[in-house]
Amino acid sequence: MHTRAEMAHSIINSSKAVGPDKLLELIKNYSKNNGTKTAVTVGVIGYPNVGKSSLINSMKKKRAVGISSTAGYTTSLTTVEIDKMVKIIDSPGVILSEESETALVLRNNINSSDVKDPLTPITEILNRISKEQALKLYKIADFENAT
Repeated sequence: MHTRAEMAHSIINSSKAVGPDKLLELIKNYSKNNGTKTAVTVGVIGYPNVGKSSLINSMKKKRAVGISSTAGYTTSLTTVEIDKMVKIIDSPGVILSEESETALVLRNNINSSDVKDPLTPITEILNRISKEQALKLYKIADFENAT
């Protein structure tokens, strides 16, 4: 049997996907305190649109919380009972960094419709892909520049 620290270390330092069952096992390990099992509640936080709700649904093995490809879909805290010993709190996405709007929109952390200056992210996309890729992917007419 591995200790909590050993389990956490092996999961964190692995390049392999561990899956919801291994994550649940790790969480349950934290519910053991001096030989007594206690219920544990874990909050899932992160950037918008990175899969927090999908992770919880995966752990529950059914749709327990709504998901969307649109950033900002989860608007309030929701507690999901995984089993009698583990509850998971789904949270809306949080942006605590001072990253540029361009970086956030390119990672789909904010919706493109909420972008104040669309020219900057468009220019960045065009710097990352070829003109041919842009024409094919976005099904747009030929262009000279981002404008």
